[in-house]
Amino acid sequence: MAKTHKECIILSRVSTQTQDYSPQETDLKEYARTFGYTDFHCISTKESGYKVIDGKEGFREVMDYVKEHPTCKAVFVTEISRLARRQAIIQTIKDWFIKNKIQLYIKDIAFQLFKDDGNGNLTQDMSADIVFAVFASMTESEMKVKKQRFSRAKKDLQARGLSHTGKVLFGYAKEQEENTKRKKLVIVPELQQQIIDVMTTYVNGINGRSIGIKELTLYAIEKGYHEYFHSRRNVNKLLKEEGYTGEKVTNNKHKNAEYWEYGETDKEKYIVTQNLIRYPILLDKSLFEQVQAKLRNSNTNVDREREHITILSRLIKCNCCGNYLSGSYRIREGRAAHTYRCTRRNTVHNCNNANKSYSMPILDAVVWEFLKTFGQDLLVA
Repeated sequence: MAKTHKECIILSRVSTQTQDYSPQETDLKEYARTFGYTDFHCISTKESGYKVIDGKEGFREVMDYVKEHPTCKAVFVTEISRLARRQAIIQTIKDWFIKNKIQLYIKDIAFQLFKDDGNGNLTQDMSADIVFAVFASMTESEMKVKKQRFSRAKKDLQARGLSHTGKVLFGYAKEQEENTKRKKLVIVPELQQQIIDVMTTYVNGINGRSIGIKELTLYAIEKGYHEYFHSRRNVNKLLKEEGYTGEKVTNNKHKNAEYWEYGETDKEKYIVTQNLIRYPILLDKSLFEQVQAKLRNSNTNVDREREHITILSRLIKCNCCGNYLSGSYRIREGRAAHTYRCTRRNTVHNCNNANKSYSMPILDAVVWEFLKTFGQDLLVA
């Protein structure tokens, strides 16, 4: 074959930072020499194959280099997936090669985009178009199958209690099985006893007196339990943890890579998945259900006492930010100083009325007076 073009681009891509693209470069240089190329410009990137065309740094470098070096008319890649993983993006890249009359060599399938007469004259090859389209389709479908297979395998392992990604649930530790070499969860006996005692104490109370989460947290601290119990947030989360009964169904919400990483703004921003996960049984289910019953009763909206009856809470709005006002009960110098205050006073973006309050007795008195005056007429109407 005539050595018409001496200069070419060696394009290699890997998906993760831990992968090495140097073997691709070595193989491609050797392959390019069989076509007479001796001057190599290597472009190597570590990026996802799913990125949209604007996000593909490697291909942008190819376009820029060809523009600055008009004599460079050939690009070598190992396989078609090194260009991209999505069929539509691969087709866009191919159109650029055709428009600019740049020869594309794909080593693993011995592919050439153009027919070359040996004198630098390139003509479009219709059979090459068909081959390219078939392999582009296979590339995308292959990755879809791999992802689906990985997802199914992961769900199956979780359902058998053999795959737990992320942070280990409090009360458990990971232990490697001798036969499968997979890691599984095992119960930490000391933590199990502490969890059971905390839940039992929450149900039964202390000295016959019902307690809330704040008192439960103090109880755990006084008993010298694990520092995990020192946070009311953690204690509240622990009381609701269904996994301790042996299994739970998760509702996981994670970012959709197609939107966030690959720039496809027509896709959903987040993906919600449900997975059944099994755990070693840490406590009896009846105890867990008793805890849930008490939590529901503690969170009920029905008045459980008449010390504080808030009439207008979450009915009147702040004239500054539009958020609802809530009741604030305080005793100052032996007298009631109850007020309505804006609920945004403790948020990151505080309301300008953050330090302003409205007398609860005065506002409530106005409402009662209105009801006494017009209430009967309203009921008749």
